[in-house]
Amino acid sequence: MDFRQKAAVCLQNCYATNLRRVSRAVSNLYDEKLSVLGLKATQMTLLLVLASGTRLTMTDIARQLEVTVSTINRSLVILERRGLVDIGDGSARTRLVALTGRGETLLEKAMPIWLEAQEEAQGMLAGLKKPGLTD
Repeated sequence: MDFRQKAAVCLQNCYATNLRRVSRAVSNLYDEKLSVLGLKATQMTLLLVLASGTRLTMTDIARQLEVTVSTINRSLVILERRGLVDIGDGSARTRLVALTGRGETLLEKAMPIWLEAQEEAQGMLAGLKKPGLTD
């Protein structure tokens, strides 16, 4: 096997590359479904995190989702502008965040759409094979 063939095999069997590819496809599916409500999959995740807990700090949310506080802050500011979350005073790391009534209402509407996307994603993932994670 020559160098190019080895590289092609490595790429085809690379878990990191293939998981990113699958992740983007699944995220795009959720984004498309949730777009009717003006939501993205990442925003839906934040709303679900807030709905499943009490008032959380941005640091708590970042830890739970394994992302940076600055990533959470940017996303939450967008949701706050829409009146979906309430962000308390203080530093980005210590501010408490809560879902508003408007956020709960939107989340109620989004859950059936999310379930539909979940079923479609399950179908997409069922067709995966190892080690390449592609058909």
